[in-house]
Amino acid sequence: LSEGPVVKVRFSRAGGYAAGLELVGMAPRPTAVFVSSDLQAVGVLRALREAGLRVPEDMAVVAFDGTAESEWCWPPLTVVRQPLERMAEEVVRQLIEGPAGSPAAYPAELVIRRSCGC
Repeated sequence: LSEGPVVKVRFSRAGGYAAGLELVGMAPRPTAVFVSSDLQAVGVLRALREAGLRVPEDMAVVAFDGTAESEWCWPPLTVVRQPLERMAEEVVRQLIEGPAGSPAAYPAELVIRRSCGC
């Protein structure tokens, strides 16, 4: 795919809402978006709904995080889930014991729900 527009906003529901409004006003309007966080994606979903757009039929939405909120919004969000608990444990361990030498790498998991149209 060719690179699409990038909308930079705060990492919050309100930031996502503002980004959603901007996306809705674009010509041509994107048919899919990847949102940096679940909270932002919830704001995007609200903006799309208020504009009368259907998710995923008019615009597919995928987010990054995989928080519990992602499965309780409508439609449930497709997400790239990161192992937050393991990451937090590693950060605490490094704060106590010091860095391990090489940076830690964590696997991500694609969780397909209704927002992507997959």
